[in-house]
Amino acid sequence: MKLMNLINKSVENLFLYFNTIRFLKKKQIFYRIYYKFNFFNINKNSEIPKVNKIKSIFDVGIPKKDSTEDFKTFNFLNKTFSFNSHVEWNISAISKLWLYNLHYFDFINSKNSSKNYKKSRNIINEWIVGNEDISGIGWEPYTISLRIVNWIKWSIINEITFNDFELESIRKQVLFLSQRIEHHICGNHLLANAKALIFFGVRFDINNNSFKKLGEDLLNDQLHEQILDDGAHFELSTMYHQIILEDILDVINLYKSYDLPIPETWIEIVKKMYIWAHSMNHPDGDISFFNDAAFNIAPKLNELEQFCTKLGIDVKHDNSKTINFKKSGYFVFNNDASKLIFDCGKIGPDYIPGHGHADLFSFELSVFKK
Repeated sequence: MKLMNLINKSVENLFLYFNTIRFLKKKQIFYRIYYKFNFFNINKNSEIPKVNKIKSIFDVGIPKKDSTEDFKTFNFLNKTFSFNSHVEWNISAISKLWLYNLHYFDFINSKNSSKNYKKSRNIINEWIVGNEDISGIGWEPYTISLRIVNWIKWSIINEITFNDFELESIRKQVLFLSQRIEHHICGNHLLANAKALIFFGVRFDINNNSFKKLGEDLLNDQLHEQILDDGAHFELSTMYHQIILEDILDVINLYKSYDLPIPETWIEIVKKMYIWAHSMNHPDGDISFFNDAAFNIAPKLNELEQFCTKLGIDVKHDNSKTINFKKSGYFVFNNDASKLIFDCGKIGPDYIPGHGHADLFSFELSVFKK
């Protein structure tokens, strides 16, 4: 009996693996194996990066959510945790997802924290000292991507000059990222990787600086793949859609401040993505909850519209009574009294359904803006 149970369990697991792997792209399988056995060299090209001077105004953009006042007590995901003398970056007493938010460093670009230069710089150095080993949450490529952009934006906005110790850490992180681009995961992770490589490549000068081109090529390739013809991000999460729209606007903002040519395709994608976002938001200005979505994570629609205006991008609304987003699989009905958003599409890409929910034929309804 035990033998038969063992055999049945093995067969079930075999089918589970088969029905998972058969949907993956070949490159996802290849890079999952490659990164398992690949050793990284973060010491090559050990030259300290030099800062490229900005040529025009860098807009502050959209401030991040306030999550700390004293840089010892943090609130992420509606959970507050306090550290004692120093931050424990990989503490096991709290969830991994909460720690990811800590490592992202969004908080140094919040309204209340951004001007606290000394504490922001202290915690940047605290991270460097506490994460010297290339391991743990802080060295995952997605985490690196968000943190590097936040550090660079903070330094530009507040006119902070990084010292050699800080620059060496930034160099190592970006070099590690460039050797572990998340081809095994794909989706929004690749867009975050591309953004970080571009920010570093534009902001800093270093010998054999291929980071900007690497980031641009990756961004252009993924925008072509991930942004559908109707303007939706292909993972079909309203929250991630608005996060990615902000990412593209951040890159355009950086290029404008360095007087770099901005591809017209980026502007057209922003306009399409804004129309979709506007249609998928409720009249109260908040996102609809299809697939992975939560309040207070992504920037709000009005913030995105204001950012577009500052960058000189003229975005429009589609106020049609009925809107059929055929590619993304959503149907929207509008009138003066109500708004209905109906999900009649697929979960998302077959090879990356991680942000998808089983919400087919679900709907959200606003009546008199509620």
